Amino acid sequence: MLSSCSLESQVLATEQLGAETALKLKQQTDQMVNIHKNVDLIESDLQRADKIVLLPGPRIHSLIHTYTHLNVPSVWFSSILTCFLSHSHF
Repeated sequence: MLSSCSLESQVLATEQLGAETALKLKQQTDQMVNIHKNVDLIESDLQRADKIVLLPGPRIHSLIHTYTHLNVPSVWFSSILTCFLSHSHF
């Protein structure tokens, strides 16, 4: 028969394991939420890219030419492109 001291240490170990498991589960849940947000962002970028493909050649060529020659950070380019697309008439 197990002593009460041994039983108590097993209970404490089990509680600690449960707490560690809960923490790991929270971290993994947060990771999945972030992944989902990134997927949404990628989906949005793809939708914008689809619109760009439909733009008349000279307008988009000019925009891409400006971007590539100015070495504008991609975040800025994304903002510029969003603004450009929101003011374009498709």
